[in-house]
Amino acid sequence: MMAMTNSGFTPPPLSAGHWAVGDLWLRPPRPEDIEPLYAAVMESVNEIQPWLAWYHPGYSVDDCARWVNDVPAAWAEDRSYSFAIFDQATEALLGTIGINQLDRFNRRANLGYFVRTSTTRRGIATAATLRLARFGFAELKLQRIEIVAAVGNYASQKVALKVGATREGVARRRSHVAQQQLDTVMFSLVKEDLAGDQPITLTG
Repeated sequence: MMAMTNSGFTPPPLSAGHWAVGDLWLRPPRPEDIEPLYAAVMESVNEIQPWLAWYHPGYSVDDCARWVNDVPAAWAEDRSYSFAIFDQATEALLGTIGINQLDRFNRRANLGYFVRTSTTRRGIATAATLRLARFGFAELKLQRIEIVAAVGNYASQKVALKVGATREGVARRRSHVAQQQLDTVMFSLVKEDLAGDQPITLTG
């Protein structure tokens, strides 16, 4: 049985986060995913570096290992809920997605995603985001999920719009990435936004 956190919320068990989503499989990352995840990040540096704060020059397999190995504790402590995304047919690691920056008092959190460069434009992030948002509302009892993308990060903004998130405006200098403060576009989802969502068909 999971312990109640300081916020008074009892996280669902880690084993609850295993889902088939169309042609995809989502589950919390494990130690055996560290090397494939590092390879996916290195393949995608040109797309990641301008927009994602967790990447830094000198990013290493040890950085991946620290993140993966922290997942069970982060989940149990209601700090973040991270998932690896896989192709069901090939078992290839396609990217990651997660809910983090939880604000229990206001029942809101951030949702972020990364899909490796060689598998973008297939609807992977869109399908995974829809599933994770449902998890956030149903299991994590959130009332608001935010998707924040830098003004120039059109690919992430497109995903937010495709899942039905509302574009609320531009937050000036909100995010510190690659030694700069970036203006970001704020999107939000509430559970009513997903009431009639349909499964996403992957392409390519």
